Amino acid sequence: MPGPLKDNKMRPRIAETAKTLWLIYVLLTVACALALWFAGMPAFDAIGHSFATIAIGGFSTHDASVGYFDSPTINTIIAIFLLISGCNYGLHFSLLSGRSLKVYWRDPEFRMFIGVQLTLVIICTLVL
Repeated sequence: MPGPLKDNKMRPRIAETAKTLWLIYVLLTVACALALWFAGMPAFDAIGHSFATIAIGGFSTHDASVGYFDSPTINTIIAIFLLISGCNYGLHFSLLSGRSLKVYWRDPEFRMFIGVQLTLVIICTLVL
């Protein structure tokens, strides 16, 4: 079989990495769903919106999206989890592996991502 999978030594590492990335994904989804539920969103909607938020899909269980709930708290929770989900999951993996939060600030991709987000927030605030 061509490629890196022919080497048996790589399978355990790839499998462990995949398991850890799935764990991060599930933990973020559960944390988002619980936060939305505690903010007053019904459980079904909280789960559905957490799936869409962590996947950055933009889907909703209502035609008015999160505007249906008319809650700044829910909007803030979704915005925070969208930012977390938009980050490189390799950074989350590093954090789970025991590194400090500084791993995020040392990453140029993360700094650019946050810079672009802050710039867009400022522009939208000024325009709207």
